Amino acid sequence: MVNGTIQGPVPKVAAVVCLLKGKKVMLGRRRCSLGDSTFSLPGGNLEFDKGNPYHYMGIYLRAVLASPDQEPENVEPNMCDGLDWYEWDNLPKPLFRPFQNAVDSGFNPFHA
Repeated sequence: MVNGTIQGPVPKVAAVVCLLKGKKVMLGRRRCSLGDSTFSLPGGNLEFDKGNPYHYMGIYLRAVLASPDQEPENVEPNMCDGLDWYEWDNLPKPLFRPFQNAVDSGFNPFHA
């Protein structure tokens, strides 16, 4: 770091949540240049140092609603066309490539 500015490539951290409700998982349709119109788990990244090359490190969290009456809110409608619940065995297509890769490799949030 020189004068408060990070020099060179820096890692970028993404936090992703597997929000479960019964046997369903919440997904949103992405609205951004990376994976536009694909379905993905809700999440986002820690934003800093715009314009520098970066590397992603994903942190996946498993969560359940405290009450079945709760409904998460889409707080970034410019980045997501909305959220909905999907059966794990009947996920919508196409999936966001990193999420699809995880599913293809056997990832399943319902298996602890």
